[in-house]
Amino acid sequence: MQVQPELREDFVDLLHDINAHSEAARQYIIILNDPEFKSRHGKSSYQLWSEFADLLVSHPQDIDPDIPVERILRAGIERFSDQRGKLWTSLAMYWITLQDFERARDAFEEGITTVMTVRDFTQIFDAYAEFEESIISEKMEETANRETVDVDAEFDLDIRMMRFEQLIERRAFLVNDVLLRQNPNNVVECEKRVGLWGDNKVQVVATYTDAIKTINPKKTTGRFGHLWVEFAKFYEEGGKLDTAREIMEKATKVGYRSVNELADVWIDYAEMEIRAGNMEKALEIMALATKAPRVSHVDYFDEV
Repeated sequence: MQVQPELREDFVDLLHDINAHSEAARQYIIILNDPEFKSRHGKSSYQLWSEFADLLVSHPQDIDPDIPVERILRAGIERFSDQRGKLWTSLAMYWITLQDFERARDAFEEGITTVMTVRDFTQIFDAYAEFEESIISEKMEETANRETVDVDAEFDLDIRMMRFEQLIERRAFLVNDVLLRQNPNNVVECEKRVGLWGDNKVQVVATYTDAIKTINPKKTTGRFGHLWVEFAKFYEEGGKLDTAREIMEKATKVGYRSVNELADVWIDYAEMEIRAGNMEKALEIMALATKAPRVSHVDYFDEV
């Protein structure tokens, strides 16, 4: 190694053969910390990281305690943003192999709530679900083989099954979170989020409110005006017309991407009053919407 450091990969293979896994890990660290290192076998930096992660996960008991495994894997997660699914799963599997299931669960949870792609999310979520299923199966087998009733064990199994059911139920929300992290101005996904809450009115209002605060009207994907209108309809259908009017008033003052979008909002505002039987109010709204300023150099087709 002193004379020909470029042969370090071959040294790692030798260490694998003699089961010196901790020393192999140290050699990987030297390789990965050397920006000048060139693989003689044509391996990319990520391939070397991936091999290193596999070594840590496969032989955690053989790794010396002074090697900061979690810190190293987290550094890989930060460095390889397009491979976070595999690395988060590797970190969780490391803890599973060490029988530290709570820390494994924490790694899975952090992974599914921070990744930026559906591919990474799916990879972590599937491993997470498989992990929970295996624990439940093991506990059920123990219960079936037990001759006497163990109340604590039964309670523990119930808790685990409930936790697994909640994980499956959260999947649609978690995927929605991923897409909103990719693009917080995605109106379509915000509307899907509202639909996911169903009859939970508190969360529906919270979702609309957060979306309106977060979305940049000039960078939206989808019709931002439609989100305001649906928010107002929510209160209209709930019999709170005054609150619906307040929302529509605010909606008419938003700087949308196009004049047409603003025009649609005014029309929806008037139609809301028509549905309520307030024809005079609807006429007033249309008159206000079409009122021309005294002096204006703005062209209708000038979207700026």
